[in-house]
Amino acid sequence: METDHFLKMGHSHKVCEDYAASSSAGVWPGQFAVVSDGCSLVLDANGKPFNAYTDYGSRLMVRAASDILREGFPDQQWVHRMILSKAEVFARALGFPRQTLSATLLTVQVQEQSFLTTVCGDGVTAARRKGSSIWDVQEFSFSDGKPYYMRYDLSKDDRTTFNKTNQYCVREDYTVDTDNFGLKVPFATLLEIPPTGIFFTQYEYPFETHDIVLVSTDGMTSFTHRKEDTTIEPIPTPMALNEYLALKGTKGEFIQRRAKKASAALEKAGITHHDDISIAALALES
Repeated sequence: METDHFLKMGHSHKVCEDYAASSSAGVWPGQFAVVSDGCSLVLDANGKPFNAYTDYGSRLMVRAASDILREGFPDQQWVHRMILSKAEVFARALGFPRQTLSATLLTVQVQEQSFLTTVCGDGVTAARRKGSSIWDVQEFSFSDGKPYYMRYDLSKDDRTTFNKTNQYCVREDYTVDTDNFGLKVPFATLLEIPPTGIFFTQYEYPFETHDIVLVSTDGMTSFTHRKEDTTIEPIPTPMALNEYLALKGTKGEFIQRRAKKASAALEKAGITHHDDISIAALALES
């Protein structure tokens, strides 16, 4: 198994609030890839913004996830509870409030004969069909733009406040062909958020049908183009994603190589991402 990860600060940020990690150490089940995105705006009990140091939160979530995912436990609800519990211990030891853990978490895990993705929050997953240039993509967002965070499970009040917003998660499914760029019309699915428990989605990609799977934070959805008249227009996620998925190989730092080339090509065309972006991937050995 090959693995790699990449992260880059967004143009609108002064501190990178994303983090990523990956490991191919040993054999199954000790292989994983994970990304996390800390919330840019956290409110206190009075509804006022305050600095919750969520850049640390994303790092603590990734650190906790890295420890738990190495064990290869199959029950993902249990896995996510253990990740949250461990991250909370880290945060308390450092003197941070629970709001510090306002961060999304996306993972790729190796099962016995498949890749497994999990998404808690917003972001993008992509899996390449074996022997082709076609990627199956799932893009996750929330109805009012505020994602569900695992840390809501730590506080009944926080969970109640979130539930009162009556949000739902939107999953868009589509394919991207990097050899001959084309996009099938996205198919949207609305996912209800349960009143209790940690809300996340999971999806399995068998080794027989897919050979690379990656996850990305929602920075992949934040690309914009500055025109000559200085007006700014949003860039559809698939157009930017196409550049990052055009992998030439899966050896060494394969995600970093591709991401750096993609970023350079897009910036040359006046296209930049205002939000932080992080990517992590697992690939079958070629």
